[in-house]
Amino acid sequence: MFKLLRRVVMADMYFSPAQKVHATLLDYGCGDGGFLDTLSTRRDLRLIGYERGAAQAAHVQAALSVPIHSTRSALLASEEGNVDVLTLHMVLEHVLDPGEVFADAQRLLKPQGTMYVVVPDAESFEARLFGKKWHSLDAPRHICFPGKPHIQELAQQYGFDLVRDRPAAFPNGFAGSLAVVLAGRFHFALFAALLPFGLLFSRLVPTGAHAYWLTKR
Repeated sequence: MFKLLRRVVMADMYFSPAQKVHATLLDYGCGDGGFLDTLSTRRDLRLIGYERGAAQAAHVQAALSVPIHSTRSALLASEEGNVDVLTLHMVLEHVLDPGEVFADAQRLLKPQGTMYVVVPDAESFEARLFGKKWHSLDAPRHICFPGKPHIQELAQQYGFDLVRDRPAAFPNGFAGSLAVVLAGRFHFALFAALLPFGLLFSRLVPTGAHAYWLTKR
């Protein structure tokens, strides 16, 4: 049930690879492996994950039977120049140096490889609507909120072309923000009750996050 709910919630944010592409896909910052799990039946894809922390990486690897690297050095040693698609689902906001991530992507991707980035959008209607009560602020876990000008600058610096971008629906952001407004703090039960409204709002007004497609030169 949880897996199904997460797929519904994340449907507009998760990268959607073309069918029968026979590609290597790396989920950089794969967390508990939720995105990789959605692709587990795709025999045309070679899946890899990267998640800092040996224990978490080992847990996801055992659960999904997918190689999960826990250090940048091991990842680069194993996969440099081998990756067709590199995904970053809500990752950049957690890192101190987004440039380091772009540098890794430049080394890992094949020429003309695809980098897909989704980040909370601090300039979005949702962020402006809720202000300091915006759920996706999530301090101190979220450190930075790179917008389109920053993504373009990083792309130029590290050898990528930004080929497409669009707002992305993230129901958790609206539901979590509304829960804080109503209760004065984040309340999980209230958040869960409001999630259907978050789903509806985010589909009608995709906001709160932004997705970018980049191609390695």
